[in-house]
Amino acid sequence: MILKKIVNENRTDWDDKLQSALWAYRTTFKTNIQSTPFRMAFGLEAVMPIEFQVQSLRVQVKERLPESQSEQYRLEQLLELGEHRVASMAQLEQRQRQRKAFVDRHRKGREKDFMAGRPVLVFQTRMGQMPGKLRFRWTGPYWIVDAENGTFTLGTLAGEIMRQKVNGFRLKPYFGPMPPNPFRAEQGMTEKTGH
Repeated sequence: MILKKIVNENRTDWDDKLQSALWAYRTTFKTNIQSTPFRMAFGLEAVMPIEFQVQSLRVQVKERLPESQSEQYRLEQLLELGEHRVASMAQLEQRQRQRKAFVDRHRKGREKDFMAGRPVLVFQTRMGQMPGKLRFRWTGPYWIVDAENGTFTLGTLAGEIMRQKVNGFRLKPYFGPMPPNPFRAEQGMTEKTGH
């Protein structure tokens, strides 16, 4: 997501921006693990280059320590790293349980979002149809024409019914401006005739 925001419009300079994006990701605090990925890997927080020019307190303290104390300090940090990793893994597992419980609670209510006549976007799973690394992967909008057992028949804005049914996990509601639904008249006619 970081890389997507900093590349140019044509997305041709992504390889030049990759190192900056990775540094930003690795030094950003993650609530899931209650730490930064850098600290999880190396046992200490990253020192930003600016901290050597305008010395922060931690840089001043480390530079003033004698070599023997500095080594002892580093060994203590490495010993604490294992404990920190175990605590982060426990935190991550707890977050995953909370998210699973949330999804399970709200999954049942999701079917009401996908009823016939509602506009939706479809997630494209085939990468060949979506050229480019950082392109938008949702297509549409489409109209839901029919719904049965978690699969949906969709229709285009032009009024054509798509042959292939789509699984509900690939759909998300669309809230943008829409033209009139061409399938609403057909649905009303089938309700009246009972077919």
